[in-house]
Amino acid sequence: MKGDGAINFYHALRCLTVDVITEVAFGESFHLLTKAENNTFNAPFLDSLDLALKSVWDVMYFPIIRVIVDNAPPAVAVMLSQPVARFQDLIRAVTDTVAKFRKLKSFGKSLDHDIVFGPMSQLDDKVLLVEASDILVAGSDTTATTLAIAIQKFAEYPGILSKLKSEMKEAGIVTELDYKLVELEKPPYLACIGMSAYTIHLDESIWVEDAKSFNPDRWQTGDAKELEKFLMTFSKGARQCLGINLAYAEATLTLAMLANRFCFTLDETMNESDLKRIDNFTIGFQGTEIRAIVHDDKE
Repeated sequence: MKGDGAINFYHALRCLTVDVITEVAFGESFHLLTKAENNTFNAPFLDSLDLALKSVWDVMYFPIIRVIVDNAPPAVAVMLSQPVARFQDLIRAVTDTVAKFRKLKSFGKSLDHDIVFGPMSQLDDKVLLVEASDILVAGSDTTATTLAIAIQKFAEYPGILSKLKSEMKEAGIVTELDYKLVELEKPPYLACIGMSAYTIHLDESIWVEDAKSFNPDRWQTGDAKELEKFLMTFSKGARQCLGINLAYAEATLTLAMLANRFCFTLDETMNESDLKRIDNFTIGFQGTEIRAIVHDDKE
């Protein structure tokens, strides 16, 4: 990608996380990374996901929309509403995924890894469709947004990126063969990068005056253990997010590979509104999202 201009990292990382969660959950990746367009990483599925998420609140308050989504022919849905049509696209994608899973089971084919859907094969298709939708949304935008913001912070705080590069070099993490999760979990500063106060909350009684600062070093101070009990990124207790380990694995592997090989500068054409975060059930961006130019580490 180097030399081809700014990369839309938000789109790129969403393609990555969708591919990962669909492979882990359903046994077959959507392959968005290979289908996406150039450095924009535009993918029709992401458009459908965006509009579906933006419509969540409308569907909650106006249930008739869901009735239309479930029953209107695609041609009619397009004329009625673009979000409704995109919502249908998302449901069709998930429905096709459930059908492929059933076909895989009926042929007795085995995979080289366990999948989330494996123990749920006895459930009927309607229930599987709901579960698949939940898994897909919960396992894609959440992790991708965290990773995209990490790239933004690497560009804004090159000293932090430099410190991370040094730590991985000292740990002997150099080639692709070294990117093994069990080894990447050992460098302490790499783990700290994923614990910014941005991913938790902004209570200054806990995080003091730098609550709004990207400060991974806070996790290497004497009271870091005390702060860990306030980590609510994945909630706590019986309702803790089931995908916590997968999300940490994705974040660790992705950040290690990108940080170890590249440096980043933000696209100068971006403005504040591009990076403004909005709540569309999951966190999104108001503008054109995070775009950055990639430089080889040796430059």
